[in-house]
Amino acid sequence: MGAPFSPLSPQDHALLRVAGRGLPLSEQPFVDLGRAVGLGAESVLSRLRALSACGCIDGLMLVNAGAMPLQARDAIEMELLDALASGLPLVARPWEALGALLGVSADDVRQRLRAWQDAGQLLCIAPTSHGQLLQP
Repeated sequence: MGAPFSPLSPQDHALLRVAGRGLPLSEQPFVDLGRAVGLGAESVLSRLRALSACGCIDGLMLVNAGAMPLQARDAIEMELLDALASGLPLVARPWEALGALLGVSADDVRQRLRAWQDAGQLLCIAPTSHGQLLQP
């Protein structure tokens, strides 16, 4: 019997495997993600948008570390959670896009995400399917 059918290319599988470990909270996360799979940032973004559009992934979503939802400490974090409810913006500089939406810097957005990780609330930002983290 042959291998199971998959509409995803080998490059898509590699991208999802690496992204499933969590998007880096670096200044240019899609550059870093692409470097790991031999793609440029624009190719990574194009593939992720296509995978989201076809329903292969929900998007790049916040993945909680436990059963409890992330706890916002202030109004900005509440707005950040709302902004990320439908997934991370698939743009070259997502932290800047979120910061512009919230009226804070890209560094502030990343620091808040890191604080959730350090507190053990946020596991990562990664592709999900039907609300579940894809296994790398």
